[in-house]
Amino acid sequence: MGFWDSLKAIAKDFEERHAASTQVAYSHGKLAGWNGSDSEFVAFLNAGRSSEWLAAYERGYQEGRAERARAGRG
Repeated sequence: MGFWDSLKAIAKDFEERHAASTQVAYSHGKLAGWNGSDSEFVAFLNAGRSSEWLAAYERGYQEGRAERARAGRG
């Protein structure tokens, strides 16, 4: 197994072991206003791109805050 294959295996193991906490973070992101679909979330996890999901969560959080502020709930 090459270096990159090893790294991918480590990332996959990490994602699997932390799936429960990641699901909680995803739920919070949805509540915060992230408008990504469930399939997009699964694709991020399957590709080992948690940092991209976190960026999407942050973007959604900011959008959710802006929407709540516009609605006077912010």
